[in-house]
Amino acid sequence: MRHSAASHLYKLKENPTYVTAQMGHGLGVFMKHYKRAVPETEPQAYFNVLPTDELPEAEPAPNE
Repeated sequence: MRHSAASHLYKLKENPTYVTAQMGHGLGVFMKHYKRAVPETEPQAYFNVLPTDELPEAEPAPNE
């Protein structure tokens, strides 16, 4: 998930310095591991993913 977030953020901002500051590592690491081709329309869709259903109630832990 970290790779996807970095790649999509780079496509959205097109600023490697911004992305490396957000991700907490240097430019060399970013260029080697995270910069990849992302289609033009993907970044907005990636960052707009939201849950559509409410989460079910959690079941209580069994007593031991």
